[in-house]
Amino acid sequence: MPAYKEMLQRFPDKLFIFTSHAKGKDPKGALAEAAWFDANVKVWVEGYRAFPKSRYGGGDYFDIWAEQAQIYWTQNNK
Repeated sequence: MPAYKEMLQRFPDKLFIFTSHAKGKDPKGALAEAAWFDANVKVWVEGYRAFPKSRYGGGDYFDIWAEQAQIYWTQNNK
């Protein structure tokens, strides 16, 4: 993880986007957890739908693919 911290210090004015596998709704792995806790905005994606959450509150979801999201969320009774 030293390389991760060094990268953040070296490029303080850059936006980094990390993707991670998950264990349930939590990030999977130590590096993924570190990035999760450092992040100002987190976006959970499930069933073609993205759920943004930030330190300042949550937001409405947005569909990445509306037709497939409708099918997924209707079929899974969510």
